[in-house]
Amino acid sequence: MDWRPGGGDRGVGFKTRLTLNVLGVTLGALILGCTAQKHPSQAEATLANMAKGVIIPIESEDKKNPLPDTDDVLNQGRQGLLQSCALCNGADGHGETYLGRNMYPPAMDMTSPHVQHWSDAELFWIIQNGVRLTGMPSWQSSISETDTWKLARFIHNLPRLDAASTSTAVPPQAQPVSSR
Repeated sequence: MDWRPGGGDRGVGFKTRLTLNVLGVTLGALILGCTAQKHPSQAEATLANMAKGVIIPIESEDKKNPLPDTDDVLNQGRQGLLQSCALCNGADGHGETYLGRNMYPPAMDMTSPHVQHWSDAELFWIIQNGVRLTGMPSWQSSISETDTWKLARFIHNLPRLDAASTSTAVPPQAQPVSSR
């Protein structure tokens, strides 16, 4: 071994540089692979939904919504959605807002069968606790338990409300074609 200044053990320097290069390449690959600019792959979405499908029911299994399914509760739930959820999920719950579409993964359509199959208790848990890596925050510090139950009731009524608004919508007027 060369103990002179600047001489050092060349094998140690090479191993250090090699290790740093491998770490740098690995980190670069991870960063490029962690982009939120594309929609999740089918495999990624399936794994995330499987994880949610296991954890959420376990955490919420013994809860029941204590609020009745009345117009007053639904109107209050609508107000909660407009105040807290509409920025990402839209006023109609479809998630077709600029922010909702550009999240990774995109905001869920709350009228979809995937969301509608969740019980009020599961929706309550999701709203109160959030879901990591989905953009869904925990609202526990800003939405009361009572208001969360109202939101759950309202979310379950979104498909019915959506169908009612679609059936009463006025068709657009035909625009005259100008011939120049």
